[in-house]
Amino acid sequence: MKKFKNHINLTGKVILIAEDNDGLRSLMSGIVSFGGARVIEACNGQKCLEIISGEQIDAAIIDIHMPNIDGLTAASAIRTDDKSKSIPIILVSSDHEKLAKIESESSSVEGYIYKPFSSKDMLQKVVNILSPD
Repeated sequence: MKKFKNHINLTGKVILIAEDNDGLRSLMSGIVSFGGARVIEACNGQKCLEIISGEQIDAAIIDIHMPNIDGLTAASAIRTDDKSKSIPIILVSSDHEKLAKIESESSSVEGYIYKPFSSKDMLQKVVNILSPD
């Protein structure tokens, strides 16, 4: 695992957070905003894909269980679209068993966050995928 960078600077980065729980989405947005990023929020997978098709996104944090289009389907759609396939994706879930299975079987996303998570862990994941050195 990469070490946490002492200087968190996500200024100029645009992060999409797709989470159907309003309170958790707000919390996650606050954490990422603390690092200086601009956050765009989506309340479901369909909205996530709409935003990605119309915005320049530097990374996406996507809950795997959402209405309309679930996070796994959204991530797969992002990966198959030439315009968005290079966007780093972090999948999020409280379903640890399912997320662990996805993590062991897939290399199509850059990170995983298990709920509950700490602010530091979440920021570390975002910083690491945007600054892989």
